[in-house]
Amino acid sequence: MLKSNNPDQGINTETFDFLRTHFTDQGNQLYARDRREPIKHLSSMDSKAYNFSPWNDYLEENICKWGFDMLKFKELTKGTHMLEFGCSIFKRFKILKTLGCSTETMSSFLTSVGDGYKRNPYHNSVHGADVANGCGYILENNNFKDHYNELEISCVIISALVHDLGHPGVNNAFLVASNSQEAIIYNDQSVLENFHASAFFNILKKSDCNILNNLQDKDYRFFRKLSINLILDTDLTKHFVLVTQFKNSMDSLNMKEDGHKHLSLSMCLKCADVAHGAKPLALHKKWSRRVLEEFFL
Repeated sequence: MLKSNNPDQGINTETFDFLRTHFTDQGNQLYARDRREPIKHLSSMDSKAYNFSPWNDYLEENICKWGFDMLKFKELTKGTHMLEFGCSIFKRFKILKTLGCSTETMSSFLTSVGDGYKRNPYHNSVHGADVANGCGYILENNNFKDHYNELEISCVIISALVHDLGHPGVNNAFLVASNSQEAIIYNDQSVLENFHASAFFNILKKSDCNILNNLQDKDYRFFRKLSINLILDTDLTKHFVLVTQFKNSMDSLNMKEDGHKHLSLSMCLKCADVAHGAKPLALHKKWSRRVLEEFFL
């Protein structure tokens, strides 16, 4: 649906008033809509701070839990959630060791990712961190992660962190219908998803942020191809095709085959991306309000 701030465009007045009454706080403006306001710059983190963050105990208790409230964590950390959470999940899945990356480079990368998200009510850095946390939960349950190597696990976690990087707060249909520059560049095909993947790899072009710099060329190419595919598969127009493909593969699923492994990783990221409807009700309501704020009100 195209974005509309006018109740006479897209949804009728009765529906608009119901959504506004039930899913927003009319007495207080919950979500800043001025996306020109700069995001609070995240502080850098050296190796000592990486090991002794004041949030280590909190994250150790809550990370990769299905009910982890990332919105609350953002408030608790006063906006440094991407850096704090990112460092913690990198540590949990031994991503620094896998990539041969320093804590300083990781810190610069996570800072750039946090700054690269816009101040949308829903598609923001909190959502990126939340989806990565959801992927972590899925990987750690039912021995799911045992089917993947360290590079594949690192790839899906990092791809989740960046999967909506730079999201403008409108959908693909709007970008195509408005003949946007992004739609022209990507020929109307998965416009946002192509943009997010490109934004991710543009961050890596900065030497102080290039967490993949120490990978061998074949591993870098493997990571890049897999990451792009994972991010492109979050396009909801591909939803039923992917779900059908996954269902049809269940009887013959062979987790030793790259095609089946990577399809399951795409499903992992997709499930985490749209998971708030399966979260505790209070948390689901928080995210639902933000979806409505961003796309309808």
